[in-house]
Amino acid sequence: MDRTVLVRSDGLQHGISRRLPGNRRGCTGFGGTDSHQATAGSEQPVGSRASRHPALIAEIEIDLAAARATLARTATMADAFFSQHLAGSAPLGELHELMKDFQCTKWFVNRKAIEIVDRALTASGGAGYLTANPLARLYRDVRAGPFMQVFSPNEAFEYIGKVALGIDPRLSD
Repeated sequence: MDRTVLVRSDGLQHGISRRLPGNRRGCTGFGGTDSHQATAGSEQPVGSRASRHPALIAEIEIDLAAARATLARTATMADAFFSQHLAGSAPLGELHELMKDFQCTKWFVNRKAIEIVDRALTASGGAGYLTANPLARLYRDVRAGPFMQVFSPNEAFEYIGKVALGIDPRLSD
């Protein structure tokens, strides 16, 4: 079966497939089946289920932009911080502030990833739940993200809250 993934100019792939000439099975990915055909040289999916949900795709794009911006901001802050402090010489309070920002970013990006995949599954019309579809794996993977960090989600909230309130996060209640 011919299958195409739309690759944007920035290298990001959308799991959008299209029906190519000679493909009698229809689309996979976001597609399901459709009656339209795309020429082999076109870059846009034609007649796919995703193209019928531009508002969902717009929300995905907005969430991707927000997650990327948040991650870029935190990475820039960390780079600046560590370029100013030698290993082992950073003040503990400033390290806690940096870790708080990192934990906020981690939580935000994880939540956006879950929302993005949920929207992609909605746009797929259910095809994304099939084992062979990459969205099925993404669905499982993004839900593990919140647990793949130094803190569990509850511990991260406690840490963020304590640092924001000026309470030493090493102290337990």
